[in-house]
Amino acid sequence: MQWSNQLIRAKGDIKFAAHQETQLMQFAGKRIYWEKTRADTDDSYIVLIGLDMDIDLIKQSWARLLPSP
Repeated sequence: MQWSNQLIRAKGDIKFAAHQETQLMQFAGKRIYWEKTRADTDDSYIVLIGLDMDIDLIKQSWARLLPSP
């Protein structure tokens, strides 16, 4: 993704359209870790920490990956 080199840290519970289970995603040190979440939710959220990130571009990128509400 175009904004990924500005990303420092990310964490969230994500349910992608192509998968049934919600996954906990953590990004740190240019590494991404995925595991089954312990959260009792089907809602997706993500917290991004970075520098000079284009919020609209990020929203567009994630909207293509996440199921519609």
